[in-house]
Amino acid sequence: MKPTRNSIYAALSCMALAGCAAPSPTPDLPPGPPPDARPAPVPKSTPARAVPARNVYDLYFLGGQSNMDGYGFVEQLPAGLSGKVARVRIFTGLARLDGEDFGGIGLWQPLTPGHGTGVRNDGQTVTLSNRFGPELTFGRRLAELDPAARIALVKYSLGGSALAMNVGYGNWHPDTTGPFAVNQYDHALATLANARKQ
Repeated sequence: MKPTRNSIYAALSCMALAGCAAPSPTPDLPPGPPPDARPAPVPKSTPARAVPARNVYDLYFLGGQSNMDGYGFVEQLPAGLSGKVARVRIFTGLARLDGEDFGGIGLWQPLTPGHGTGVRNDGQTVTLSNRFGPELTFGRRLAELDPAARIALVKYSLGGSALAMNVGYGNWHPDTTGPFAVNQYDHALATLANARKQ
């Protein structure tokens, strides 16, 4: 089933608000176990994951508003969080207002502090800011949980933007028309497309 613009919007809206999983239809699934069935035992250890191919990554999209931007000060990070995160790469899309061009351009690089509000890039170079967001500990924790995984984070956010039209500094509604038809939803999709090209 090919995702529609509205189903993608629902997933992005959900992620922006609460970080929940996108809904997926399950019309042909067999019925589940009876309510009184005992759960299967949990194995005592998880089998080792095979080493992934060189260019295979687990991809996570981080999208939203000011909380996703990140306003933590890099200088206040403990020493254990101040360096590069092994096996984690990030593509931070350039945030633009509704109706502006070039939203979502970026460049893959190792995850380090500085991808919070104020990070700048032109698609060729990235100038880190003095702020960090949830990508830093999220990426670090994913790498800790699976030592064999390669993690790719794609981030696009604009503080003050809204999910509805005519509210805030921009909106994420997929059906916006008029002079601001290109909006945060489109910039987020452009970020994902640009990340995939590189």
